[in-house]
Amino acid sequence: MLKDCLLGFLRRFNMHKSDGSSNNICDAFCSIKKPSKKIRQTLTTKRFLSAKLEKSTNFNTFFRLLEIDYQNLKKIETCFTAWSRSRGSNRYRTFAFKFYNNLLELNTRTSHFVQNPNRNCTFCTLKGVPIGNDETFKHLFLSCTQTKAWHNQFVSKYFSSVNFDPEEDRVKFFMLGILPNTNTSSELFNDILLSFQYCIWEQKLQKKSHPLQPYVIVSGIRSITLS
Repeated sequence: MLKDCLLGFLRRFNMHKSDGSSNNICDAFCSIKKPSKKIRQTLTTKRFLSAKLEKSTNFNTFFRLLEIDYQNLKKIETCFTAWSRSRGSNRYRTFAFKFYNNLLELNTRTSHFVQNPNRNCTFCTLKGVPIGNDETFKHLFLSCTQTKAWHNQFVSKYFSSVNFDPEEDRVKFFMLGILPNTNTSSELFNDILLSFQYCIWEQKLQKKSHPLQPYVIVSGIRSITLS
């Protein structure tokens, strides 16, 4: 069994050098002191992303759910690698990974695994909105009236001069950290807006629908960054 595994490793990674010699097992394995870090670095290199990102099903699904075109967007790989950055708690980075890979435990998804299914939006339910607003990804983070109220508070406090017209500009801003008329994702803005979405998600998990003051959001961002 061990022999088969070693032979499989040799075939897959082609350890032979151009001069006909090859690395021994010790050289191949002992140089990898921190495999998780090496893997993370490989996954976030520009060459890897440019070759793999647009072929990813999750990548295409993310933009399909938002109903926006990514063809003219620049540096969007910074969003899909947010989970790999060292800052932030494990809980926050887990959220970042699930957020961009369509893996969050939304009611439309979890309703298939409970005895009394409820697909309705958590915030809409708390506000007494009649059943019918499914808790989809786009609804929870963009379309829900409670979410829009938090968006308006945040924008009026910190980005009052920014005009989100058409609606697609607001989607790009909150979901990708892209300012209107730029089409370029900023890592700084992405971290800030992703932290904002994290606060919304935590409100959903805690089943709270009261207005979230902008200073609370900023405090949450600061605590995530420093944790």
